[in-house]
Amino acid sequence: MIAYGDVLREPSGRIHGAGTETATEYIGYFEGTLQPDIRVAREVLGVLEVLEVLEVPRVLEVLGVLEAG
Repeated sequence: MIAYGDVLREPSGRIHGAGTETATEYIGYFEGTLQPDIRVAREVLGVLEVLEVLEVPRVLEVLGVLEAG
């Protein structure tokens, strides 16, 4: 599994791999689960920031997913 870590870390569309197998340190340990989780959270937040710039919040507001700000 370690040999495929680089591939597992790459997002595939909307799917982001997070788990000890995708860690670069402490693979197989609790600490190894935290690192990928934080990485994926940052990746997703980065995507959400791009969507915000593209005025997607207005679309979500219209759909009732996001409250009017």
